[in-house]
Amino acid sequence: MKIATIQELTWKPHLGGYHAEVKFENGYTASVLRGGRFYTDNGTYEIAVINSMGKIDYTTHITNDVLGYLSLSKANKALQDIAALPVLQ
Repeated sequence: MKIATIQELTWKPHLGGYHAEVKFENGYTASVLRGGRFYTDNGTYEIAVINSMGKIDYTTHITNDVLGYLSLSKANKALQDIAALPVLQ
């Protein structure tokens, strides 16, 4: 499976910024935000790990919260890490 990168996302306006999602085969979704009232500044991203119920998953080894102020390379790495999580049961 090809892993999506930040550069490939389709952005939609959201709360004064922009939002995109990436759904992975393992059942997780990455919610990606930029701008607006999020944990971002010029050129950085916020990413949350979303479970199959549509809720932020605070239990992965990736983070126990959202990931904020990520550079482009760190945001792309976070997407790879989410894609590599075990399949949700």
